[in-house]
Amino acid sequence: MSDNSELIEFLIGPGVDPAESAQYIQSLHQAPVESIEMILRSLINNLEPIVADKPGLIDGLLRLLQSNLLRQPNEEAETLDSDLIVALYENLPKELGTRFLLLHALAIARGPEHLQALAELLVEDAPQNWIQVGLVLSPLFQHAGWDVDSMFPRVLDAIQNLAVAGGILDLANHLFRSGQTKRHRCVDRSDDLIPLLGALVAQLEQVEKNPKAFGDTPEQVNQVLSEAIALIVSVCDALALIGVDRAIPQLKLAMELSHRRIQTEAAGALARLEQEEGIDRLIELAAEPSARLRVLAYAEELGLEEKIDDQYQTAASRAESELALWLAQPGQMAVPPSRIELLDHRLQFWPGFDDPIDCFLFRFDYHFAQGDFSNLGIVGPMVHAFSADITHLPVEEAYAAFAGWQAEHEDIYVVGAEHWNAAQRRAADVSVKELEEKGFEAVAPEFLGFFLGEHALVALASKDDAIGVCVYDGLELVWYPTSGRMRPLTAQDVWQIYMGRKILRTFNT
Repeated sequence: MSDNSELIEFLIGPGVDPAESAQYIQSLHQAPVESIEMILRSLINNLEPIVADKPGLIDGLLRLLQSNLLRQPNEEAETLDSDLIVALYENLPKELGTRFLLLHALAIARGPEHLQALAELLVEDAPQNWIQVGLVLSPLFQHAGWDVDSMFPRVLDAIQNLAVAGGILDLANHLFRSGQTKRHRCVDRSDDLIPLLGALVAQLEQVEKNPKAFGDTPEQVNQVLSEAIALIVSVCDALALIGVDRAIPQLKLAMELSHRRIQTEAAGALARLEQEEGIDRLIELAAEPSARLRVLAYAEELGLEEKIDDQYQTAASRAESELALWLAQPGQMAVPPSRIELLDHRLQFWPGFDDPIDCFLFRFDYHFAQGDFSNLGIVGPMVHAFSADITHLPVEEAYAAFAGWQAEHEDIYVVGAEHWNAAQRRAADVSVKELEEKGFEAVAPEFLGFFLGEHALVALASKDDAIGVCVYDGLELVWYPTSGRMRPLTAQDVWQIYMGRKILRTFNT
């Protein structure tokens, strides 16, 4: 391409082949930084028509910039033109969902001029999504040795923006806790943090009393709650690390809120400020699975391990806490379970691990107004639970379900019945006939599963007046009735059990 106008014409011009354009962008993933900058300059010079007609191209280019910089050694990333990034950020529409990736690019480059620009933009024109802010700042947590003075104290002016405040405070806390700064960078802002903590505590008290006032749907209320909790955690930690005794009354009020994470953070802050009330509550919270890991981290940091009951420091207790925290995530159940019970613990070989690994299988229960909910979850090789109810599975089968779910290999795949070729249809017909000879009726093939050179038919069927799912490879048969179950196993679930059986049997015999 001889100049920028030719390049942009190639990418978005009339009659351009979208596949060819996308292929060109893809080819730049390993390109030097100056090649990406050339495209970005083209973008700035042609921004208005691109925003109007091809906003997807902007998203693609910003993701290209991000992924390219992440692959580059830091000395190459540092060559990024910060003025170019700032100009593009200031001219892109604020509603563009990927605009924040330009700030992330500045943090990845993390030269003094990049960090100065980043601090300025976070103060003057920051994203209003606290999760995006967290991603923007993540490279500064992952790397040491960057020029802290390029960011601070200017970036502290962004604390007034609640969407940004938590990320900035977390960064300042991290720098101090890791020893990268000898003096906490928020010392001179402590007078601002105490009323902020008070306002957050008051807001959460209102959310607990009348959640409907903060949103028409549970999702809206949870968003308000998540943002407030994330910020109050950051504020508590900062006040404790700075050592602000004047914050003790507000921290005690925070410790009275019902949310376990806030109780833990407030108790940890009070314990750091040598308040017996906080130490006592921190010790008590070790009994709560959803708080336990954080409590143990504080206890280790503050030299309080001997005060924590030994039963809460075992590997099984830590695993129980991992599952409770995973279940409490917004993408899962959003709240910790009412009860968790350890069903099994064993050391076994597991796909993806060279050595045997501790595997913990738990049953968890929820008691909701609309009814109870129970299932099994695993901790060790992963933390996971299924949507389908697997509480009726024997322990070995439950482990098999998780192992099959996690299994990844180029020779493990499925082909749906609608995509079978002639040979695959003949193989399926043979399996259907053999299943019928074994007493199955109304066999309805779902897919053929291919597993390391072998294949099996996965089908819906009925037998003895029960409807269910079967997997059959000519020798081994897996059959699970699904009739009458609220959250029955799917064909994919049973296929995973079949694979997991073979994997764990091979690895552990």
